[in-house]
Amino acid sequence: MQVKKIFNNYILVLIFILITVFNINSQPFLGGIFYTYNYFENDKFNTVDTLSFFLSQKINDKVYFYSRFTGGFKFYTDILRTEDMEAYSIDLENFYFIPSIDLLFFEFRSKKIDRALILDENDNIKKIVNYDLFLLKIGRIYVNHSSGFLLRMRGDGLDTFFTIQNFKLRLFGFTNSFEYLPFFNFEDPSSVPVFTRWDKKRYPPLSNRLLDNDHDGFISDIKTPDYNFFFKNKLYTDYSIEEKERLNNLRYASVLAGRIFTGFSIDLFQFYFQNFSLGFLANIDLIPNEFVLVYPSHISNVPFTFGGKYNSFYISFNANGRIAGNFYYNFEAVYQTGTNASCFNTGSELIVDDKIIQSFSLNAKLSYFFNHATTPSIHIEFAYGHGDENVDFIDDAVVIWEQKNPKYKFDHNFRSPTSPKLGYALEPKLSNLAVIILTNSVKPFGFVKNEVFSRFLIETALLIFMRPIIKGDSFLPEKPIYQKDGEEKNSPIKAYLGTEIDIILKWQVFSDLNIELKNAVFIPNGKIHYSSDANYPDLDNYTPYWRIGLIMSMSF
Repeated sequence: MQVKKIFNNYILVLIFILITVFNINSQPFLGGIFYTYNYFENDKFNTVDTLSFFLSQKINDKVYFYSRFTGGFKFYTDILRTEDMEAYSIDLENFYFIPSIDLLFFEFRSKKIDRALILDENDNIKKIVNYDLFLLKIGRIYVNHSSGFLLRMRGDGLDTFFTIQNFKLRLFGFTNSFEYLPFFNFEDPSSVPVFTRWDKKRYPPLSNRLLDNDHDGFISDIKTPDYNFFFKNKLYTDYSIEEKERLNNLRYASVLAGRIFTGFSIDLFQFYFQNFSLGFLANIDLIPNEFVLVYPSHISNVPFTFGGKYNSFYISFNANGRIAGNFYYNFEAVYQTGTNASCFNTGSELIVDDKIIQSFSLNAKLSYFFNHATTPSIHIEFAYGHGDENVDFIDDAVVIWEQKNPKYKFDHNFRSPTSPKLGYALEPKLSNLAVIILTNSVKPFGFVKNEVFSRFLIETALLIFMRPIIKGDSFLPEKPIYQKDGEEKNSPIKAYLGTEIDIILKWQVFSDLNIELKNAVFIPNGKIHYSSDANYPDLDNYTPYWRIGLIMSMSF
């Protein structure tokens, strides 16, 4: 019941804040947003439907309050095809109703705001820049760091910046420890980055409470993939009775052991139509050391008892602006360091060892915008995230079970809290991945005087995925090494992972109604197949992965 008490106390604090705000003599603004997202995949249908209400209130010229609460549900159906049945069978499961506190913050700013208008070559307003401005947000906020390349997520903390002419200094710090949605098995990519198995399992799943002797959702079976342990006194001999009692109390409190994100950025903007940014980001793992590895004597069960620990630090540089005319560029470079806990099996014991992270990523993009009523544009982009042949990805977690060379002390795999959007079909992480992206967009009815139809937009994209470290893991787990005739073979062609084609239709029907239809298909490399290389070393498998999604949002 201690988990419930933590959530109840948190809700009481939020209610107190709301009562305080409503007692202020000012006129609040109340609105809402309806959002529905439905998509089909190869063997699954998913739907997420939410209704949000937001309250904004200007307390005075220097203080502003904003909150947004969301209620919604999601469910998915598994569509299975058996060898003995020609018809598809549908199994309904995972239906959830989720109340969410999306945003809730106070904003403090300097009273005087001087604005400068940045004009393009046609004297149209291109950008409005605030000069000599101070701003501070505190509460549940949304943070976008390094142009969203490294971090774009929600958390509880503060975000502040001030500008002096063309210079901007920004500082932020927040945590996702109070994010309770995973407790309901409701994943939100905007607030739940995954580095380790602990990130996915620090909350006991709500379904565990339906089990006998669930202990508020915590379980003790170390032979299952659910990393939610309750240390029973009569089961297993790794710990004494007193130690188990201490660990059980610690485990209850550790549902708040999430992550802390903090950093800063220094920006120089509109310097001869160029913008430059230098940033730093720290990602601190709060998992107690006692839960990095539990039941260490059970060597064969290490996939279920190793939680992991991942601390990372990033130095980023961004440059973007106009090259000439309608020709623009964007460049991002990131260096990553830190430590990643690995688990090495010596055959007689398990050893937890911190590997030093040394990695990097790059992103370069060129764009050209045509002067035409249909506003066509073309873009070419290259994204790169380094990899490591000793790293495996298990349910998005970065895991080093054991290295080929025990003296190897490094982890060269790149992983950031959030990754840039890389297609729609699979949306892979930028880890051990190189992507060439060709995109274009056009408003086919831009010449029509009817404003509603002129906002219809078509986007197409071609993405080519490659694996830089051919012996390393990627979003497709098949490795290039296989056995044939008792010998180890290597298939360099598996460096090429596949190609994706996206077609996206966007229509802003009205200012408060948006509709999107997304279509994507990923065609894997025929030499990367799901059958055994040992049995079918030359078998091609061109099974594509596809996704079709319909998104609609409406504000009121």
